Amino acid sequence: MNRQRAGEDERPRGFSESPITAAKSRAARTIATEHGADLHRRFGYGGRADTLPLLRSVGGPSVIGADPVLTAHARHSGWPVLPSATST
Repeated sequence: MNRQRAGEDERPRGFSESPITAAKSRAARTIATEHGADLHRRFGYGGRADTLPLLRSVGGPSVIGADPVLTAHARHSGWPVLPSATST
């Protein structure tokens, strides 16, 4: 198993946030604010390390699949790790 530790900025090594995932995270916060929803009472699912900003913004994050960076972060944070539909 590839166990990666967080760097000094607390991001797992190998993590890079793309402009698209940053936009998704901002969009989730904007929509929640517009509709009076508390993201800490919502669930989020992600299968790649670039979904970390979105997963960190919700109260019920879950990881799907076996991305080594995301799985390591999930285990460190106590998040559930679920198998993907293609996992055997």
